[in-house]
Amino acid sequence: MKERSPAESEAEASFKLAVALRQKSQPDLAQKWFERAQQLNPESWNYHRQDWSFSSDAGKRWMEKFQKSTTDYYPPLELKQPSPPTTK
Repeated sequence: MKERSPAESEAEASFKLAVALRQKSQPDLAQKWFERAQQLNPESWNYHRQDWSFSSDAGKRWMEKFQKSTTDYYPPLELKQPSPPTTK
């Protein structure tokens, strides 16, 4: 796991505040903090997915972001090639 940048740390705090505000039935204020988290760390799918979960067009919004994305949705796996079996 890599260390977070200052922007990523602020994004995480903004995201957590948005979730707490949503739980406290303050959706308008929560939306502002979801947007702030997304601006600070636009590559975080988690921030977007959580925000979209409150809308009726979540699937459409996910597909739009996915199609515009220039990075992998899942990081590529780095698997080691297995060693050939030894014969005796």
